[in-house]
Amino acid sequence: MIEVKDNTLVFSFPEIHERATCSMSFRRNLYFPEKYRSYKLPPSLGNFPLHRVEDYADRLPRRWGVQGGFFLPRYRSETLWISFSCGSGAYPMAVKVASGDVDALTGKPFRTALTGRRQDYLLAPLQPWLDSFCVEEGVTRQFAAKRPGAGPGSEDQLTADSQPGALQIVVYPMKSARYGMLGAEWFDIQDLGGDWYTGLVGGDGLVPEDPMDYGAYYEDLHGIDAWEHDAGLRCFVHVLNSAQYRTVTGCAPPQDPPDADLYRGCGLPWQEQWLSNRRPPNEAWRTG
Repeated sequence: MIEVKDNTLVFSFPEIHERATCSMSFRRNLYFPEKYRSYKLPPSLGNFPLHRVEDYADRLPRRWGVQGGFFLPRYRSETLWISFSCGSGAYPMAVKVASGDVDALTGKPFRTALTGRRQDYLLAPLQPWLDSFCVEEGVTRQFAAKRPGAGPGSEDQLTADSQPGALQIVVYPMKSARYGMLGAEWFDIQDLGGDWYTGLVGGDGLVPEDPMDYGAYYEDLHGIDAWEHDAGLRCFVHVLNSAQYRTVTGCAPPQDPPDADLYRGCGLPWQEQWLSNRRPPNEAWRTG
């Protein structure tokens, strides 16, 4: 079951275990210059609001109605990162994320199934967030449909049939028998911050000095057989610009767009292209 609670996606698997839940929120963030390969994640600007596609199906592209899922509004001057949590039960989850049809961890075409050939999934709740997706070996980009002043989004450059702005998320719970075998240290990970869990991997394939550097993730030491491969839940999260969001909902996004003062206060460059947030929406996207 997938539902939204307080602008947070909640994946639950009561048929597997009563504690088998995984929550994720989509946090507002600022763009960082491309030249920065590694940085500390900045403070969240708050959660993006989430809406169910089915509640606005007559105003959205037809394929979205078939896929279902949720959508959020994003100003051109902001990007996002994803926060993960598995509650007090710390029930392990294997989480796959794609930007368009591109796997966020490998930069390869996205497949919903788990594979043991190369780890293409994250390990929650050890992984507290994901702030970027891979576009090639050792190169990651922040999540965004299109960077201001640039060409098509990176996912469009990698595959012809990608869906710009859409995130795909698939969550697989651990087998209940394996969960029952976990030692006491696993349930202390929220206090330990994952420091006891070795096998960290960076975006360039090397162990980073800081496990939560840009593009870093945890290696799965449980093994590919620890997961319920037939119980995965898949969800699409679509991204609308502010004008599209107003057309669909009749309201402006509830959050204020990041402005030049906020960027300068964080020591980041402001791009004048972001001033075009108020341009009229392209009607073509509604009939896709």
